[in-house]
Amino acid sequence: MQNYLWDTYGCGLKALDMSFMVNVSKGDEAVRLIAQYMKTPGGGKAQLEVGNNQEYMLPVIGGLKALMLEKKDELEKVPSVREALEQFMFEIEEMSDYPWIELLWEDEIKTRSNHVKFIFDYMGQEYCLLQYYYSNLIGMERMNNVVKYIINHREDDRTTIE
Repeated sequence: MQNYLWDTYGCGLKALDMSFMVNVSKGDEAVRLIAQYMKTPGGGKAQLEVGNNQEYMLPVIGGLKALMLEKKDELEKVPSVREALEQFMFEIEEMSDYPWIELLWEDEIKTRSNHVKFIFDYMGQEYCLLQYYYSNLIGMERMNNVVKYIINHREDDRTTIE
């Protein structure tokens, strides 16, 4: 395919770095982060999945965030504890590598929801594999909607420095 494009059109393909989806998904209510695999800065590894909770809260990380928000006033009285927790959360979330994440674009009719797994650096290469679930449904419209979302939001990640 690469040779054909080069010979026929004088151009090649370049892999789109999809890692921005990790941060975009955390800041957009239209999409839910429902699972992730993390390699933490300290060398630990964790796989988190929301399970059956209706809030789509990731275990441990989501619970800790909710607890910190709930106890915000008490944490303000002990700034060293608040700062330590915030630093811990920053290191875990922002400094971890994410080999894969799963996102859900929810629909009122569950079978019409889009559930996609993003596998980054697939097989050691610089491209991302999108694995679409609910593939027993006919048509490409839902996956095309995911592709449109990616195209429309690839500039939304303000944490990427170029």
